Amino acid sequence: MTFGFNASFKYKGFDLFILLQGQADAKQYFGGYFPVMSYSLGNFLNWRATDRWTPANTNATMPRASYENFNNNTINSTQWLIDAGFLRVKNVNLGYNLPQNIVKSIGMKNLRFSVSASNLFLIYDHMKALGFDPETTDYWYYPPQRVINFGINATF
Repeated sequence: MTFGFNASFKYKGFDLFILLQGQADAKQYFGGYFPVMSYSLGNFLNWRATDRWTPANTNATMPRASYENFNNNTINSTQWLIDAGFLRVKNVNLGYNLPQNIVKSIGMKNLRFSVSASNLFLIYDHMKALGFDPETTDYWYYPPQRVINFGINATF
């Protein structure tokens, strides 16, 4: 299930717009030999080793460690369906319109200052331990980039 929430607020010359976006009850598959045993992608090895099965840790969330390349630890399994739920601050826009008496005194009709940001931060992310962004569809992709813009809108 994907969801979003947007809100806008105005007070005197200020206006604020916020968009939150996320998903719940979503799974991402990280199975097969390459991602499960990767030595270079994300934090897979640490994630796998932290709570692996051992005789002393029989309530583990990860399979036992093995030196064999092809073993039962890397076959396709629901073991590798990872909770991909997240909540992201997707867009924020803050603006300020100068009061009309000030704007008119400098010979203008309107003067607005603004700052906007996209993909600002994740409020919660179930895939963070793996080192991957939940909006990526595979471990090869970069996450959405954070973008910050500043603006001035002058009307004469």
